[in-house]
Amino acid sequence: MDWLLEPFPHRIGTGFFSEDQYQAMLNNLPSEEEMKPEDPSWNHPDKAVARSACLRTSLREDTKNIFWKEIFAFIKAQYPEEKTNVILLHSLPGFDLWPHTDFDNKKETTVYYLTDKEIPDIGTALFSLKKEFRMPKVDSKAHYNPKYFDLVKTAPFVPNGWMTFQRSDISFHGVLPCPVDRWAIYFTRYL
Repeated sequence: MDWLLEPFPHRIGTGFFSEDQYQAMLNNLPSEEEMKPEDPSWNHPDKAVARSACLRTSLREDTKNIFWKEIFAFIKAQYPEEKTNVILLHSLPGFDLWPHTDFDNKKETTVYYLTDKEIPDIGTALFSLKKEFRMPKVDSKAHYNPKYFDLVKTAPFVPNGWMTFQRSDISFHGVLPCPVDRWAIYFTRYL
């Protein structure tokens, strides 16, 4: 599949997992007791971003859940020689994530969406800086106010859907405010 170049290199598709595997994932979403709260104290420049972190829980590679450990291993097997990370995130209604580029030690991230039906406007949102604004230097750790950006597109949040993007100083992405629960797997490759 070719890379789409606007507003930055990315790919969108469906069908990474087999139908049986995908259905098993939907049927075996972890309980909230297995999930860990994301750290709300992470230092964001805006308090709204820190607030949103409270609305998200995670299941990481060190889980004792055998089913998800095997799913994570399956995903990581794409790039066995590279440093990678896989995390399952459950975002609660009200969660949002302001535009950011990701830490500069990241090479590429793929988000696999977990849903049994299409849900409009909650996939990964891709942004471009408004022409009237200039950003002297991008801080890869910062999240920026959406008022400085144009929303270019939102990846379709569909069954067995995914989106991959390459991290750069223009790879501004985020999540629009979610009206519903949002489950997604984040797979990151590092430099």
